[in-house]
Amino acid sequence: NHLFGSQLFANTSAIVNKYNLGLGSTQGNFYALLYTGIDDVNLKTDITYIPNTHHNVKMGVSYFYHVLTAAPNTHQRQAIQVSLLPIIPSIAYNFKF
Repeated sequence: NHLFGSQLFANTSAIVNKYNLGLGSTQGNFYALLYTGIDDVNLKTDITYIPNTHHNVKMGVSYFYHVLTAAPNTHQRQAIQVSLLPIIPSIAYNFKF
């Protein structure tokens, strides 16, 4: 937060999230494992300009970076291990003002 004067105020945020999940299951001699993850970066600035007591002007800029990763399924039965699906991250960008 920053106050530039009595009429201009800015609020800037940087938010980073990282979430990883590993899920495993067994049944008898069969084993399955799945990993997935989400990475987010959000940068934004909001500006408020108050020219007088009757008016408020609000504006801002926001950038969002999002990566969703689904890692391979790993299945194992006795001594045989098979990996399915290559790791393919899905990336999305969003920029608005």
